[in-house]
Amino acid sequence: MSDPSAMPGPNLRLLALALLAAAGLGTAGWALAACRPAPGYLGLGLALAAGLGLATRLAGSRRDLVARQDRLQELNRSLDEQVQGRTARLMQTIEDLESFNRMVTHDLKSPLTGLLLGMDNLQERLGEDRPDLLRHLDLLRAGADRMQQLLEGLQELALISGRLPTVQRVDVSHHARLVLLNLQEKEPERSVRWEIEPGLTVLGDPNLVRIALENLLGNAWKYTLGRSPAEITVRGGAGPAAAIEIRDNGIGFPMAQAEAMFRPFQRLHSDPRIPGHGIGLSIVKRVMSKHGGTVTAQGWPGEGALFRLDFKAQSPA
Repeated sequence: MSDPSAMPGPNLRLLALALLAAAGLGTAGWALAACRPAPGYLGLGLALAAGLGLATRLAGSRRDLVARQDRLQELNRSLDEQVQGRTARLMQTIEDLESFNRMVTHDLKSPLTGLLLGMDNLQERLGEDRPDLLRHLDLLRAGADRMQQLLEGLQELALISGRLPTVQRVDVSHHARLVLLNLQEKEPERSVRWEIEPGLTVLGDPNLVRIALENLLGNAWKYTLGRSPAEITVRGGAGPAAAIEIRDNGIGFPMAQAEAMFRPFQRLHSDPRIPGHGIGLSIVKRVMSKHGGTVTAQGWPGEGALFRLDFKAQSPA
């Protein structure tokens, strides 16, 4: 038979009940720290208080975690909707600009062609009798020719923007040689030495790659004017994927302008002997963007320039 003196008294029973209540309120830790282990109801109360307090804290932590996860999912959904909305607006803006570009180039090309024909007709009628008028006519003709080149550049830029590349193996060495031969044929009086590394190939659209080469090699040809000898080199570049480098010993440019030159209508030199409309490098950048690649430039004033085309590693479709 148990000893009555070992049974807890009323005060201990009340303390055990208080500990149970403390556990329900999440303050069992304080109660445990304030008391010493004791037998009977007091020990049972302490154990229950500790267990209930821990369970309460775990349940609260789980509710907080679920609430945070729900909030995070809500923020992700909101962010996705914002990104999708901004992307759609951006794509619509680009489409509108390209449509406007095509419309302007088409609508201006016809009257400009008529103006040039009228100038030719007027020049034939004037003959050599009015040299003063012929000089003015030459200035007008030069301005009209430059506008025509500008419209052709804009039209080419618009066509590239709306075109999906057809990826295949492209012989860059072959295309570069054809471009340089064509430039030499147009200006046979120029003495330009060029070197093309054989066997250069990339995966890309043949027409778009040819357009990029025409613009880059055309610039190299123009900006080596007056050099003796003028030199142009086409070679492969080191890197994880195919890369093409075009180097010349022309007038070059300061590196501070290396990024600005790829914006439309940006010309780095105002030499009247060097024709251009400031769109060629924008076209090259658009071509490389279509291929998932990049174009970069290095310049040395008075020593030349180097342009590098990095094509994205891919397999032909």
